[in-house]
Amino acid sequence: MYYANCQHSDERLREEVEFSMACGAEYAKHVAKELRRPVKPIPDLSSLSVLELGPGINLGAILFCAMAGARVAVFDKYLVDWHSDYHPRFYSLLREGLHRKYPTLDMTILDLVTSERCHPAEFIQMKRGDFVPGGIDFDDSLFDAVVSNATLEHVTDVPSLCGELGRITRPGGIGIHQVDFRDHSSNERPLEFLTIPDSTYAVSFADGHGGRGNRVRPADLIAEFEKAGLELVRFEPNCFADETYVKAIRPSLLPRYASTSLDDLRVVGGRLFVRSGKVRPHTSEERQSGRAAGVR
Repeated sequence: MYYANCQHSDERLREEVEFSMACGAEYAKHVAKELRRPVKPIPDLSSLSVLELGPGINLGAILFCAMAGARVAVFDKYLVDWHSDYHPRFYSLLREGLHRKYPTLDMTILDLVTSERCHPAEFIQMKRGDFVPGGIDFDDSLFDAVVSNATLEHVTDVPSLCGELGRITRPGGIGIHQVDFRDHSSNERPLEFLTIPDSTYAVSFADGHGGRGNRVRPADLIAEFEKAGLELVRFEPNCFADETYVKAIRPSLLPRYASTSLDDLRVVGGRLFVRSGKVRPHTSEERQSGRAAGVR
């Protein structure tokens, strides 16, 4: 249904392209900056391995990272399949937009996508699975960066997800996640789902395939990341509920939410930056150098 709507709406398709360009540029910029790489004129992601969780209906954002030099992969429970009426038009418009905005960006990968009418496996690794223990089928310590946009709030088992991300992130590697903490059924009443008893909401959440949001709050998510060995670098709140609304609904919230401070309750969106605290194993050259210097 969504593809059909886009197919007959150039305006919606162009909106998708603009969002994809913006998201991809944000991914690349933040990854380069956090890993101390050049950011201009194009973020330098050469030799880095980047995974995107929940890419959505196109792979435009992560392909930007590929064109910036990264080896890229995507993972999702509902992984996108090639749609002949949508993707050729989308990627053609994406190429036009990127060429206007980033004329020095190497478009070879995007040209291959459009010419072969597929997502080439040699440039993008695609895996489908659930966010459960052992569900993310990638090797340990594989990725320099894991990124997502509006994905983590739809996961049922957040502790298991964070554990998996801790496992697949390299020592010193990073995670950058934009998370929408609102009740997705109503932007005007973003905390409404925090009033619903757990047993009732669990059924609703499962029936809706997680679409309404998992009710995990920023502090809870940060705590789960840290348990998984992903230390918080910073949290940047960027979406806030109206203070009058929060004060009015607070007495109706479940006790564990009602006890949260007003300022914390108002935060209904933000970007988390985390870094793997795992110890990086020494390379053979470093071990040899250490022995030569008398270091054990």
